[in-house]
Amino acid sequence: MAKLKLRDSDLCWRCHRSKGTLLHMLYDCYLTQNLWKTIIGFVNKVLGTKFVQNPALCTLGIGLKTNNKK
Repeated sequence: MAKLKLRDSDLCWRCHRSKGTLLHMLYDCYLTQNLWKTIIGFVNKVLGTKFVQNPALCTLGIGLKTNNKK
């Protein structure tokens, strides 16, 4: 947002500690870690899965195994 001149600083607007990259804003920011921990825990409990919290799974859904046998 700083590059678009929408903000004066390139720091994360949540934590104001790290550069606010897309990955940081969606996953790496310590203020979003509890959110992802809660979501993954809920999904695992409801679906009986054992997903592990990681940036690829949380932001892109990469790492989900599908069984598409026909």
